[in-house]
Amino acid sequence: MTRDDLFKINAGIVKSLCEAISKYCPNALVNMISNPVNSTVPIAAEVFKKKGVYDERRLFGVTTLDVVRAKTFYAGKANVNVAGIFADACFKGLNGVPDVVECSFVQSTVTELPFFASKNGVEEVLGVGPMTDFEKQGLEALKPELKSSLEKGIAFAIANAN
Repeated sequence: MTRDDLFKINAGIVKSLCEAISKYCPNALVNMISNPVNSTVPIAAEVFKKKGVYDERRLFGVTTLDVVRAKTFYAGKANVNVAGIFADACFKGLNGVPDVVECSFVQSTVTELPFFASKNGVEEVLGVGPMTDFEKQGLEALKPELKSSLEKGIAFAIANAN
């Protein structure tokens, strides 16, 4: 199944779920794990904006699976419930555990792109940090594809607004 196939299936589901979240639990922490996250997080953001309940600190694109895959590839093995890892980190933050850090796809100003991988949700976007020249080249190379994914999600949300 391609990312476009996933988008076609999940975009409408994400939109419907976010409309229900807007109505019944507008202050929820929303852990978006529906792929492609690069497109479904912007759909969620647009739905929440339209409904007047958007809070960028409460919408997370769960990238734990990608991080675990990278760690697995590097380490050679892992048997982990990735959704559980991220949800557990959210609960720890809500309960005041200090220094809980997880990678997530959130709205930020880290780059010129509007989205990029605490008690109130996100308290601080840590940014990318120091990068090697190779990593900088990789980031620049992925921006067009990421921008296209973001625009696809936003366009879907706008075209399918109720």
